[in-house]
Amino acid sequence: MHVSKKTPALINNEVKQAESEYDSGIRLDSNNAQFILFYQTKVDNEIKKLQQEIGRLKDVSKEMYSIEMKSCMEMVQGVRTEMSSKSNQQEDRFTQLRSEVAAEVSALNFDMHGLLEFKNRSMHDVKTFFDVWVHDTIYSDEFRAQIEDHVRTLQAKTNQKVRGFSRLFDSLKGHVGESGEAFEASVGRLIDQKLEDYHSDRTGMTDYALSSNGGTVLENLSSPSMQQGDESLISMLGFVLRSNRNSPQRAITADNRPGNCWAFSGDQGHLVMKLSHKIFVRYITIEHIPRAMSPSGQIRSAPREIAISALSSPTDKVGYHLAKIEYDISGPTIQMFPILHDTNFMAEHVMFKFNSNWGEEYTCLYRVRVHGDAE
Repeated sequence: MHVSKKTPALINNEVKQAESEYDSGIRLDSNNAQFILFYQTKVDNEIKKLQQEIGRLKDVSKEMYSIEMKSCMEMVQGVRTEMSSKSNQQEDRFTQLRSEVAAEVSALNFDMHGLLEFKNRSMHDVKTFFDVWVHDTIYSDEFRAQIEDHVRTLQAKTNQKVRGFSRLFDSLKGHVGESGEAFEASVGRLIDQKLEDYHSDRTGMTDYALSSNGGTVLENLSSPSMQQGDESLISMLGFVLRSNRNSPQRAITADNRPGNCWAFSGDQGHLVMKLSHKIFVRYITIEHIPRAMSPSGQIRSAPREIAISALSSPTDKVGYHLAKIEYDISGPTIQMFPILHDTNFMAEHVMFKFNSNWGEEYTCLYRVRVHGDAE
């Protein structure tokens, strides 16, 4: 086979032609060694350019990072400076406020000292003036005359009362026909009755619940009474302790001797009553015996928390709330409570709801009173 031999000039023309064909997108023969060498050189040059560009970008990135870091550091430093300035301003303000408070306290102490001195001077002046006034008044002729007139008036009243008692004793003695111890016993009973009448009305107000005034308890609407023994009467040291008729009517009577109370089981119960007249309810009074008069020495059976309502009728189950009160066993035996709610209607039926007592298994109610305006 005859193979033609190519000259260098012919080879250069083929390389140029191959380059032109590659650039135009024509596929060349990969077995051509010079073609591969040419493009290998070209690829190496491109790689170097890319490496140079990457190096340049790295340098630019480093420079930008340095600039950003410097900007952040400047910003942080600015924030620190601003915070330090504000902190110093606040500290200065606190120092100023402390100085102002200290000045106010000092001025207040000065004022208090001045007030104390003024008080002491005033008290001394008042005492001096009072001593002079008392001396001048007591030793004056006018005051002496007033005292003498008052003494004469008291003597006249005393003599009048003595004469009245003498006539009373004489009439009692003639009426009873007794003398000695029997007469003294009769007078003692009369005095006891008078004292009891006084004791039953120490409030100075009309009791519209009192049975002798016309008040009555509606037993069928009240709590059941506590069951007691069949004994007709048991007494101790002259005090009635128990009877066979434990009735809620006792709660509206004036007889408050120890044991003469209305007792019901437990610490909760209710009492419904009809007043003697329709009234505007103004006050409620609760009464219990004193501890010293209790045979057991305790009054834990006394009611404690009590709610009072005015009923429109005996069958009214709700009523109008008047007051919620608490009887204090450490206080006086008779305790009066005002009705704080304004009532624009007159009530004839009142319900007492007892919610607790002072620790006993039963509750003992001696007397309740209802006061108001009847018009």
